[in-house]
Amino acid sequence: MVDKPHTVVSSNGASATVVKAAETSKDVFLPSGSNITIQGLVITAGKMGVAFRRTSNCVLITGVVNGGVLGAYLAGATGNLIGNNNVNNNGFWHLLRGVVQKQTLE
Repeated sequence: MVDKPHTVVSSNGASATVVKAAETSKDVFLPSGSNITIQGLVITAGKMGVAFRRTSNCVLITGVVNGGVLGAYLAGATGNLIGNNNVNNNGFWHLLRGVVQKQTLE
């Protein structure tokens, strides 16, 4: 779980940095704060690739999200950016629940 401003970036691109769920029933990333950036990673094999719960101003860009039930999940989230990702082999790309303000989904 990431609950304070933080940046997780691959220095060599998505193909070089794979983040895999320890168990397929678990989420891969659980940001729950504000100003969290996840950039250029392969996120795979979890129930949800990234679960934005009660987040604000978070970013998920230039990554690969695959092999999960949901690529990205947003609940109670405000002002987040999800864009320029390669999303494949998920049951669904994104699910919005209780989103209270504008999200940017590209």
